[in-house]
Amino acid sequence: FLFLGFANGVMAYSIRDDATGGDFTLIGTWDSATKICTMSMDLYGLSYGINIESDGITLDGNGHTLAGDGNYYSHYPWPYAGIRVYGRSNVIIRNLVIRDFGFGIHMTGVWNNNLIENNTFSSNLKGMVLQESGFNTVRNNKVTNNVEGIECYNCYLSEFNNNFLYQNKWGFYTTFLGNDNTYKNNKIESNDIGMFQLLSSRNAIEGNIVSNNRFAGVAIYDGNFRYGNAGTSGSSGRNKIFQNEIKNNVYGISFSRTGVGSAPPMNEIYSNNFIGNSQQISNSSWGFSNFSLNLDRPVGGN
Repeated sequence: FLFLGFANGVMAYSIRDDATGGDFTLIGTWDSATKICTMSMDLYGLSYGINIESDGITLDGNGHTLAGDGNYYSHYPWPYAGIRVYGRSNVIIRNLVIRDFGFGIHMTGVWNNNLIENNTFSSNLKGMVLQESGFNTVRNNKVTNNVEGIECYNCYLSEFNNNFLYQNKWGFYTTFLGNDNTYKNNKIESNDIGMFQLLSSRNAIEGNIVSNNRFAGVAIYDGNFRYGNAGTSGSSGRNKIFQNEIKNNVYGISFSRTGVGSAPPMNEIYSNNFIGNSQQISNSSWGFSNFSLNLDRPVGGN
């Protein structure tokens, strides 16, 4: 393999839609007709990774590793990322092993048909972050041993399907208006919390296997919730949690601080299998309950 170490504040590589694909030809092949970049080597010990600077780029890792130096907090600007994508569309990132970065992938302001698939994220602070973005797809990734697995921060109308999240502190972390997303057919196992939602609404959590998480399979927070030193207000309502297998967690689903000050719109929980959780559903919301466990027939309950 090739070992590369870069000084703090230096972006390792940039990919652009030009004759050479930016400087990508130093580490792989560039097809200008299709805008496909294919990596040909492993990269280790990076201070920063790859910056994608044009629309329509496909980055194919071809099974190679992109590894940071593990010094999560020592680089400026923080957080340093394996791959950064700002304000782009129709970008595809696939077939990489990404580890030891602050953020494995950081996508901000990205819209329309960006695809992250068939990657492995491990030992990052955050495996992947979609921030202020929409209409994107994250599928068939393996996300293990990160602090946060996949974060959706003010991102919406995106799909998270067929991913495997294992041994993270938080598996999925959806926060601050992470609305109208679909989480389907994921396997979410042995995290501290499998799926965490804060101030996020109208999400569909469907057909997942959520098992052996050390605190909660699914945790939903809202209301006047203090996040660090910042006070926030809002609700996590109108989420639909259905046709999941939720098993062997301490809490199958945990509601906390929901409905503080007013009763927010109901979350619907139906057609799930709750198996072997220490407590199937926990509600510590000061007397409010913003969830329903039964729908009218023929749908019914759990």
